[in-house]
Amino acid sequence: MRNLIRPVGEAVFGVSFRGCHLQIMFIIINTGEATLLGLDACEKLGLFHIAEAVEPTTTSPLIDEYADPFTGLGAMPGEYSIAVDPSVRPVMQPP
Repeated sequence: MRNLIRPVGEAVFGVSFRGCHLQIMFIIINTGEATLLGLDACEKLGLFHIAEAVEPTTTSPLIDEYADPFTGLGAMPGEYSIAVDPSVRPVMQPP
């Protein structure tokens, strides 16, 4: 069974971040949850950029000295199991 969130209304608000000013349409819901910005607004505000490719940058002496853990795909030899307690509610921590 899906739980649908029913909008209460919508409104346009001015949003500013580091000198970038946008008028963004927000859909108003009555859940008491934090406000979310969509992908398009986040990209326009410069909150992040989706990279097409990742280029190597200059390395530190520490990475040069211990290069083995930082090379390859990061696959570890052998099999591993991570136990997750299904009764614990997952949370996302702010950056």
